[in-house]
Amino acid sequence: MSKPGLIYKWQYNFQLTEWKFLTQEILPEQVVYNNDCPDKDKYFVGIEIDQQNKTGTIYHDRELTEADVIHELLHVKYPNKNEAWVNKIENLIVNINKMDKEELIEWIYNLPLQVLTDELKDDIVEKLEECENFIRIT
Repeated sequence: MSKPGLIYKWQYNFQLTEWKFLTQEILPEQVVYNNDCPDKDKYFVGIEIDQQNKTGTIYHDRELTEADVIHELLHVKYPNKNEAWVNKIENLIVNINKMDKEELIEWIYNLPLQVLTDELKDDIVEKLEECENFIRIT
């Protein structure tokens, strides 16, 4: 899927349709890293957010992945959440979207009761059964 297609998909899923998002590739040399940063972590993906004008620019020095788009748009949707929270939710979304329908239903039923009541779990599964299209990472 193209960058614009990925952005639109998650912009729609996160109900950010009133926003305009752009991407801007930057050179790796434009990013300064700490000396103790491992080589595998020497890449940059980040978003500049203009809340007033509802615009965002995703800067990146490597090809954007769907997980990158999810991560950066989570920053827009939940601007007061910290990086650890955004990382956790991104990983949850990515992993859930890799499951097939049966795995997802099993995962829902195995959630601790303090997360979801049995009645709510049944309601979610019923809605899943009604859905023709799941949000899937391609």
